[in-house]
Amino acid sequence: MANCIKYLKKHDKHLLHAFKSCGVLTQEHIEHYISKTRLKCFIQDGYIKGSLAFCSNNRTEHIYFLTDKGKKFASKHCVLGHFYRSGSATHDIAIANYYMALPLEQRMTWMTEKELLNVHNQTSKNSVSEDLFEEIVEQNISPTDGGYIRDGQLQLVEVITRNYQWEHVLAKCLFATALNCRIEIIKI
Repeated sequence: MANCIKYLKKHDKHLLHAFKSCGVLTQEHIEHYISKTRLKCFIQDGYIKGSLAFCSNNRTEHIYFLTDKGKKFASKHCVLGHFYRSGSATHDIAIANYYMALPLEQRMTWMTEKELLNVHNQTSKNSVSEDLFEEIVEQNISPTDGGYIRDGQLQLVEVITRNYQWEHVLAKCLFATALNCRIEIIKI
């Protein structure tokens, strides 16, 4: 069967970047970028898959994610960097909601946990005192869910659930300290 997706449009590329950044998207998120017909083409070609996910408050949500084939396709054609590793549907939908509320130009600067860890490894030792850096390393810092450029500065974002312990939140705050930037913590 011939591929339905013959070439990528600008909105397709933005959609693939959103998947890379958030892990999962809802139908509503996807329709900010492409039509239902175009989504069907991505599904038919095996790049995107849909699934029902159980979320908090005993509700289900229909979510979509890139398949392995979709990730390879995105990497080959437009999306550079590391794909977000999914946690739970409720958590990831909260990230996607935050991401989609940003202006497009800020969304396109989004970095995933792995990308932020690479930034940390390249810059943090030079941006904080040696004593603070050693303390941060000892505290087992942890990268945030994502980050983006706002007003020329890196803004970090962390979605926390009721399962997060104080130490997990502290690790995220220490990560922000190591990068000398702001962090927004969203409790769901």
